[in-house]
Amino acid sequence: MASSLVDFEELIENYSYKVVLFDKEYNNLNVAKISSSIRKLSTSNGLDSHIVLIDDSVHKNATEQQEHVDEIINNVVNRELLQSLFNKYA
Repeated sequence: MASSLVDFEELIENYSYKVVLFDKEYNNLNVAKISSSIRKLSTSNGLDSHIVLIDDSVHKNATEQQEHVDEIINNVVNRELLQSLFNKYA
């Protein structure tokens, strides 16, 4: 779990993950760049990573981000939603 955008970028540049879940509300977040970093490393490691974006404005600009992620969810996240996402992409 990253506590800042810098920590998040460092983690995704150095480690592969099966599911990457992140909030669009980080300041200066470039979803396309983040997605590219995740996919590049996961491909080189032979891992199929899935990217889930949390976005409170999901209806306003979903098409802008949709091409870079596997799924966009609203920022109302609960245990059942997380479990269903992990089951879906596991």
